[in-house]
Amino acid sequence: MVYLVFILLWILTFWPSWYLLIKLIALSTADKLKSAQFSLVFVAYRLLLALPYLYLVIAGGETVNNLVRSLALGAIGLGLCMSILRFFFSGYVNSTLWFVYGYVYDGLRHFYPYIHLQELVFKEAKPDKNDKILDLGAGSGNQTILLAQSGCEVVAVDSSKSMLARLKKKVLKQQLTNVRVVESDLMAYLSSEKAHQFDTVVMVNVLYTVTDRTEFWRQLFRVLKKDGKVVITNSDKGGNGSLIKEHIDHRGMFSLFRPSLIGVFVVDSLISEMAKTGHFNFVQAELLEKEIEAAGGAHRYIGRCYGGVNILFEITR
Repeated sequence: MVYLVFILLWILTFWPSWYLLIKLIALSTADKLKSAQFSLVFVAYRLLLALPYLYLVIAGGETVNNLVRSLALGAIGLGLCMSILRFFFSGYVNSTLWFVYGYVYDGLRHFYPYIHLQELVFKEAKPDKNDKILDLGAGSGNQTILLAQSGCEVVAVDSSKSMLARLKKKVLKQQLTNVRVVESDLMAYLSSEKAHQFDTVVMVNVLYTVTDRTEFWRQLFRVLKKDGKVVITNSDKGGNGSLIKEHIDHRGMFSLFRPSLIGVFVVDSLISEMAKTGHFNFVQAELLEKEIEAAGGAHRYIGRCYGGVNILFEITR
Protein backbone atom coordinates (compact mmCIF):
# COMPACT_ATOMS: atom_id res chain seq x y z
CA MET A 1 0.00 0.00 0.00
CA VAL A 2 2.85 2.40 0.86
CA TYR A 3 4.49 1.93 -2.53
CA LEU A 4 1.14 2.30 -4.30
CA VAL A 5 0.65 5.69 -2.61
CA PHE A 6 4.24 6.61 -3.55
CA ILE A 7 3.50 5.88 -7.25
CA LEU A 8 0.23 7.82 -7.07
CA LEU A 9 1.97 10.84 -5.50
CA TRP A 10 4.72 10.69 -8.13
CA ILE A 11 2.12 10.73 -10.93
CA LEU A 12 0.11 13.55 -9.36
CA THR A 13 3.15 15.77 -8.84
CA PHE A 14 4.77 15.15 -12.25
CA TRP A 15 3.05 17.79 -14.39
CA PRO A 16 2.84 20.51 -11.68
CA SER A 17 6.58 20.02 -11.16
CA TRP A 18 7.25 20.45 -14.87
CA TYR A 19 5.19 23.66 -14.89
CA LEU A 20 7.13 25.08 -11.96
CA LEU A 21 10.43 24.05 -13.54
CA ILE A 22 9.56 25.94 -16.73
CA LYS A 23 8.64 28.98 -14.64
CA LEU A 24 11.94 28.77 -12.74
CA ILE A 25 13.95 28.58 -15.96
CA ALA A 26 12.09 31.59 -17.31
CA LEU A 27 12.75 33.60 -14.13
CA SER A 28 16.42 32.63 -14.09
CA THR A 29 16.96 33.75 -17.70
CA ALA A 30 15.36 37.08 -16.81
CA ASP A 31 17.99 37.62 -14.06
CA LYS A 32 15.43 37.20 -11.27
CA LEU A 33 17.33 34.58 -9.30
CA LYS A 34 17.37 36.82 -6.22
CA SER A 35 13.68 37.76 -6.38
CA ALA A 36 11.11 36.65 -3.82
CA GLN A 37 9.07 35.13 -6.65
CA PHE A 38 11.96 32.87 -7.68
CA SER A 39 12.51 31.77 -4.07
CA LEU A 40 8.85 30.86 -3.56
CA VAL A 41 8.59 28.98 -6.86
CA PHE A 42 11.88 27.19 -6.19
CA VAL A 43 10.71 26.02 -2.73
CA ALA A 44 7.35 24.88 -4.15
CA TYR A 45 9.13 23.05 -6.99
CA ARG A 46 11.52 21.20 -4.71
CA LEU A 47 8.74 20.30 -2.24
CA LEU A 48 6.60 18.86 -5.03
CA LEU A 49 9.49 16.75 -6.31
CA ALA A 50 10.41 15.60 -2.81
CA LEU A 51 6.83 14.83 -1.67
CA PRO A 52 6.66 11.16 -2.84
CA TYR A 53 10.09 10.42 -1.32
CA LEU A 54 9.27 12.23 1.93
CA TYR A 55 6.16 10.08 2.15
CA LEU A 56 8.31 6.93 1.97
CA VAL A 57 10.63 8.24 4.68
CA ILE A 58 8.00 9.60 7.07
CA ALA A 59 4.95 7.40 6.53
CA GLY A 60 6.66 4.20 5.44
CA GLY A 61 7.25 2.89 8.93
CA GLU A 62 8.37 -0.72 9.06
CA THR A 63 7.12 -1.34 5.50
CA VAL A 64 10.09 0.58 4.10
CA ASN A 65 13.51 -0.83 4.97
CA ASN A 66 16.57 1.29 5.72
CA LEU A 67 18.04 0.89 2.24
CA VAL A 68 14.91 2.26 0.53
CA ARG A 69 14.71 5.05 3.10
CA SER A 70 18.35 5.97 2.43
CA LEU A 71 17.76 5.94 -1.32
CA ALA A 72 14.75 8.20 -0.88
CA LEU A 73 16.74 10.68 1.20
CA GLY A 74 19.57 10.49 -1.34
CA ALA A 75 17.15 11.26 -4.17
CA ILE A 76 15.92 14.33 -2.30
CA GLY A 77 19.45 15.58 -1.62
CA LEU A 78 20.78 14.85 -5.10
CA GLY A 79 17.79 16.49 -6.71
CA LEU A 80 18.28 19.62 -4.64
CA CYS A 81 21.97 19.80 -5.61
CA MET A 82 21.14 19.33 -9.29
CA SER A 83 18.55 22.09 -9.17
CA ILE A 84 21.04 24.50 -7.60
CA LEU A 85 23.61 23.66 -10.27
CA ARG A 86 21.04 23.99 -13.04
CA PHE A 87 20.07 27.51 -12.05
CA PHE A 88 23.62 28.54 -11.18
CA PHE A 89 24.49 27.87 -14.84
CA SER A 90 21.22 29.33 -16.14
CA GLY A 91 23.10 31.39 -18.74
CA TYR A 92 23.29 28.25 -20.85
CA VAL A 93 19.50 27.98 -21.05
CA ASN A 94 18.99 30.51 -23.82
CA SER A 95 21.94 29.30 -25.88
CA THR A 96 20.71 25.69 -25.81
CA LEU A 97 16.96 26.35 -26.09
CA TRP A 98 16.92 26.50 -29.89
CA PHE A 99 19.37 23.61 -30.19
CA VAL A 100 17.03 21.38 -28.17
CA TYR A 101 13.99 22.75 -30.01
CA GLY A 102 15.54 21.62 -33.30
CA TYR A 103 15.13 17.96 -32.35
CA VAL A 104 11.36 18.21 -31.84
CA TYR A 105 10.36 21.21 -33.96
CA ASP A 106 9.24 19.19 -36.97
CA GLY A 107 6.50 17.68 -34.87
CA LEU A 108 4.69 20.87 -35.91
CA ARG A 109 4.42 19.51 -39.45
CA HIS A 110 1.58 17.34 -38.11
CA PHE A 111 -0.05 20.24 -36.23
CA TYR A 112 -2.95 21.93 -38.04
CA PRO A 113 -2.48 25.52 -36.71
CA TYR A 114 1.15 25.49 -37.88
CA ILE A 115 0.28 24.03 -41.30
CA HIS A 116 -2.41 26.69 -41.77
CA LEU A 117 0.00 29.42 -40.62
CA GLN A 118 2.52 28.35 -43.27
CA GLU A 119 -0.14 28.45 -45.95
CA LEU A 120 -1.15 31.97 -44.93
CA VAL A 121 2.46 33.21 -45.00
CA PHE A 122 2.98 31.64 -48.43
CA LYS A 123 -0.21 33.25 -49.73
CA GLU A 124 0.89 36.71 -48.52
CA ALA A 125 4.47 36.27 -49.77
CA LYS A 126 3.17 35.48 -53.29
CA PRO A 127 6.54 34.06 -54.42
CA ASP A 128 7.49 34.45 -58.07
CA LYS A 129 10.17 32.31 -59.72
CA ASN A 130 12.21 35.49 -60.33
CA ASP A 131 12.03 36.60 -56.68
CA LYS A 132 14.83 36.51 -54.14
CA ILE A 133 13.35 35.75 -50.72
CA LEU A 134 14.97 35.90 -47.29
CA ASP A 135 13.59 33.47 -44.69
CA LEU A 136 14.86 35.10 -41.52
CA GLY A 137 14.89 32.74 -38.55
CA ALA A 138 14.18 29.82 -40.88
CA GLY A 139 14.44 27.14 -38.20
CA SER A 140 14.17 23.65 -39.65
CA GLY A 141 13.15 25.12 -43.00
CA ASN A 142 9.51 24.17 -43.40
CA GLN A 143 8.57 27.62 -44.71
CA THR A 144 11.80 27.73 -46.73
CA ILE A 145 10.94 24.51 -48.56
CA LEU A 146 7.39 25.65 -49.25
CA LEU A 147 8.68 28.91 -50.77
CA ALA A 148 11.47 27.23 -52.74
CA GLN A 149 9.05 24.81 -54.37
CA SER A 150 7.59 27.79 -56.26
CA GLY A 151 10.94 28.20 -58.04
CA CYS A 152 12.16 31.39 -56.37
CA GLU A 153 15.62 31.80 -54.82
CA VAL A 154 15.52 31.48 -51.02
CA VAL A 155 18.19 32.42 -48.49
CA ALA A 156 17.48 30.69 -45.16
CA VAL A 157 19.15 32.21 -42.09
CA ASP A 158 19.20 30.76 -38.57
CA SER A 159 21.68 30.36 -35.71
CA SER A 160 20.59 26.91 -34.47
CA LYS A 161 22.83 24.08 -35.70
CA SER A 162 20.21 21.42 -34.99
CA MET A 163 17.52 23.34 -36.88
CA LEU A 164 19.78 23.95 -39.89
CA ALA A 165 20.89 20.31 -39.98
CA ARG A 166 17.27 19.31 -40.57
CA LEU A 167 16.80 22.07 -43.12
CA LYS A 168 19.82 20.88 -45.14
CA LYS A 169 18.51 17.30 -45.16
CA LYS A 170 15.19 18.50 -46.60
CA VAL A 171 16.97 20.53 -49.28
CA LEU A 172 19.08 17.51 -50.30
CA LYS A 173 16.12 15.13 -50.23
CA GLN A 174 14.12 17.35 -52.57
CA GLN A 175 17.19 18.27 -54.65
CA LEU A 176 16.49 21.98 -54.37
CA THR A 177 19.28 24.02 -55.95
CA ASN A 178 17.57 27.35 -55.31
CA VAL A 179 18.09 27.36 -51.51
CA ARG A 180 21.12 28.84 -49.74
CA VAL A 181 21.51 28.07 -46.02
CA VAL A 182 23.33 30.55 -43.77
CA GLU A 183 24.21 29.88 -40.12
CA SER A 184 24.14 33.28 -38.44
CA ASP A 185 22.52 35.43 -35.81
CA LEU A 186 19.71 37.47 -37.36
CA MET A 187 21.14 40.89 -36.59
CA ALA A 188 24.66 39.84 -37.55
CA TYR A 189 23.42 38.69 -40.95
CA LEU A 190 21.29 41.76 -41.66
CA SER A 191 24.17 44.11 -40.89
CA SER A 192 26.72 42.10 -42.91
CA GLU A 193 27.82 42.52 -46.50
CA LYS A 194 26.29 39.12 -47.27
CA ALA A 195 22.79 40.54 -47.00
CA HIS A 196 21.89 41.76 -50.49
CA GLN A 197 18.63 43.23 -51.69
CA PHE A 198 15.59 40.98 -51.34
CA ASP A 199 12.17 41.13 -52.98
CA THR A 200 10.51 39.57 -49.94
CA VAL A 201 11.47 38.80 -46.36
CA VAL A 202 9.45 36.30 -44.31
CA MET A 203 9.66 35.81 -40.54
CA VAL A 204 7.71 33.03 -38.83
CA ASN A 205 7.64 33.16 -35.02
CA VAL A 206 11.04 34.81 -34.57
CA LEU A 207 10.40 38.54 -34.06
CA TYR A 208 9.79 38.02 -30.32
CA THR A 209 13.48 37.07 -29.92
CA VAL A 210 14.74 40.42 -31.28
CA THR A 211 15.92 42.67 -28.44
CA ASP A 212 16.73 45.90 -30.33
CA ARG A 213 13.81 46.34 -32.74
CA THR A 214 14.74 49.94 -33.63
CA GLU A 215 18.04 48.74 -35.10
CA PHE A 216 16.32 45.68 -36.51
CA TRP A 217 13.83 47.72 -38.57
CA ARG A 218 16.65 49.91 -39.85
CA GLN A 219 18.73 46.96 -41.00
CA LEU A 220 15.69 45.14 -42.39
CA PHE A 221 14.76 48.08 -44.63
CA ARG A 222 18.39 48.32 -45.72
CA VAL A 223 18.29 44.84 -47.30
CA LEU A 224 14.75 45.18 -48.69
CA LYS A 225 14.22 46.36 -52.26
CA LYS A 226 12.36 49.64 -52.70
CA ASP A 227 9.21 47.85 -53.89
CA GLY A 228 9.78 44.85 -51.61
CA LYS A 229 7.71 43.57 -48.70
CA VAL A 230 8.09 41.78 -45.39
CA VAL A 231 5.60 39.16 -44.20
CA ILE A 232 5.71 38.51 -40.47
CA THR A 233 3.73 36.31 -38.14
CA ASN A 234 4.54 36.59 -34.45
CA SER A 235 2.98 35.71 -31.12
CA ASP A 236 1.52 38.55 -29.08
CA LYS A 237 0.34 36.23 -26.31
CA GLY A 238 1.31 32.84 -24.94
CA GLY A 239 -0.41 29.58 -24.15
CA ASN A 240 -1.19 26.32 -25.96
CA GLY A 241 -4.90 25.95 -25.14
CA SER A 242 -6.36 27.69 -28.19
CA LEU A 243 -3.79 26.01 -30.47
CA ILE A 244 -4.74 22.55 -29.26
CA LYS A 245 -8.44 23.36 -29.64
CA GLU A 246 -7.91 24.49 -33.25
CA HIS A 247 -6.03 21.29 -34.03
CA ILE A 248 -8.66 19.04 -32.44
CA ASP A 249 -11.41 20.85 -34.38
CA HIS A 250 -9.67 20.00 -37.68
CA ARG A 251 -7.68 16.81 -37.05
CA GLY A 252 -9.05 15.21 -33.88
CA MET A 253 -7.48 14.54 -30.49
CA PHE A 254 -5.52 11.34 -31.07
CA SER A 255 -3.21 12.96 -33.63
CA LEU A 256 -1.82 15.12 -30.81
CA PHE A 257 -0.10 12.15 -29.17
CA ARG A 258 3.21 12.32 -31.02
CA PRO A 259 6.42 12.45 -28.91
CA SER A 260 7.90 15.28 -31.00
CA LEU A 261 4.69 17.31 -30.77
CA ILE A 262 4.56 16.86 -27.00
CA GLY A 263 8.18 18.08 -26.94
CA VAL A 264 7.10 21.16 -28.88
CA PHE A 265 4.40 21.90 -26.29
CA VAL A 266 6.97 21.68 -23.48
CA VAL A 267 9.38 24.07 -25.25
CA ASP A 268 6.55 26.45 -26.21
CA SER A 269 5.41 26.52 -22.59
CA LEU A 270 8.94 27.52 -21.60
CA ILE A 271 8.99 30.26 -24.25
CA SER A 272 5.63 31.58 -22.99
CA GLU A 273 6.94 31.70 -19.43
CA MET A 274 10.14 33.43 -20.59
CA ALA A 275 7.98 36.01 -22.37
CA LYS A 276 6.14 36.72 -19.11
CA THR A 277 9.45 37.62 -17.48
CA GLY A 278 10.51 39.91 -20.34
CA HIS A 279 13.18 37.61 -21.77
CA PHE A 280 11.14 37.38 -24.98
CA ASN A 281 8.73 40.03 -26.18
CA PHE A 282 5.25 39.12 -27.42
CA VAL A 283 4.80 42.68 -28.66
CA GLN A 284 1.34 44.03 -29.54
CA ALA A 285 0.30 44.99 -33.08
CA GLU A 286 -0.32 48.65 -32.15
CA LEU A 287 3.24 49.11 -30.87
CA LEU A 288 4.70 47.34 -33.88
CA GLU A 289 2.78 49.64 -36.21
CA LYS A 290 4.20 52.73 -34.48
CA GLU A 291 7.75 51.34 -34.61
CA ILE A 292 7.48 50.48 -38.30
CA GLU A 293 6.07 53.89 -39.22
CA ALA A 294 8.83 55.60 -37.22
CA ALA A 295 11.38 53.58 -39.22
CA GLY A 296 9.87 54.76 -42.49
CA GLY A 297 7.77 51.74 -43.35
CA ALA A 298 4.07 51.08 -43.89
CA HIS A 299 2.24 48.45 -41.82
CA ARG A 300 -0.73 46.39 -43.02
CA TYR A 301 -2.44 44.24 -40.40
CA ILE A 302 -3.80 41.06 -42.00
CA GLY A 303 -5.34 39.17 -39.10
CA ARG A 304 -4.89 36.50 -36.47
CA CYS A 305 -3.71 32.93 -36.94
CA TYR A 306 -2.05 30.03 -35.11
CA GLY A 307 -4.91 29.42 -32.72
CA GLY A 308 -5.39 33.17 -32.31
CA VAL A 309 -2.09 33.68 -30.44
CA ASN A 310 -0.31 35.10 -33.50
CA ILE A 311 -0.74 38.27 -35.53
CA LEU A 312 0.01 38.29 -39.26
CA PHE A 313 1.04 41.51 -40.97
CA GLU A 314 2.85 42.91 -43.98
CA ILE A 315 5.43 45.71 -44.15
CA THR A 316 6.32 47.78 -47.20
CA ARG A 317 8.66 50.71 -47.62
